[in-house]
Amino acid sequence: MRSYQDGMPILDDAIAVVTCRVHATHPGGDHTILIGAVTRARTGQGEPLLRHRGTYRRLG
Repeated sequence: MRSYQDGMPILDDAIAVVTCRVHATHPGGDHTILIGAVTRARTGQGEPLLRHRGTYRRLG
């Protein structure tokens, strides 16, 4: 299921959601690097999903 925050879809069971606005842009070769300014952050309960060296792991 999804809900919306600031018009953007988010997963209902996400343990962290950060909303940003574009603060600056910089040329990066054939890319554009975006720098965001956080406008809202939300945290919840649960274990984070960590992927390291090709496998999923737990913190701690």
